[in-house]
Amino acid sequence: MNAVGRRILLVASESEERRRLVARLSRGSYRVEACACPREAELRLAAATIALVDLSSHAVDGVNLIQTLSRRRPDLPIVALGSRADSPGAIAAIRAGARGCLFVDDTSHRLLLAMDEASAGGRPMSRGMGALLFDHVHGSGRREVDPDFRTGG
Repeated sequence: MNAVGRRILLVASESEERRRLVARLSRGSYRVEACACPREAELRLAAATIALVDLSSHAVDGVNLIQTLSRRRPDLPIVALGSRADSPGAIAAIRAGARGCLFVDDTSHRLLLAMDEASAGGRPMSRGMGALLFDHVHGSGRREVDPDFRTGG
């Protein structure tokens, strides 16, 4: 797919962070549609081939936006971008429909790879995200295994 066909919908309310992410994403073969608010994102959703939603904004409820975008475009790969300190936010983003989650400190070396991976149907995650997910599942309170799963039937 050429650069015109690969469009990232970037939602980041902080202008400095948005500029930084656009600069990194523009190094790849993507056209970046950057916006600061959910309304703008919804208006630009139809042309997107992938979405990147910054969870660290205080002005935008990123989890709610991910849920809205994934309901409107179930086929759209959405990657959440959050802080290592906000593990509940990362879990909530995945539950809302994100297909991947990166920590902000990984964007300098992992961002374009993650976008490519999500575009190809993968589930990109930052180092440490696997442990976070395992801890969440183990702490969720459900300890019994489905009997059909154990027997293979």
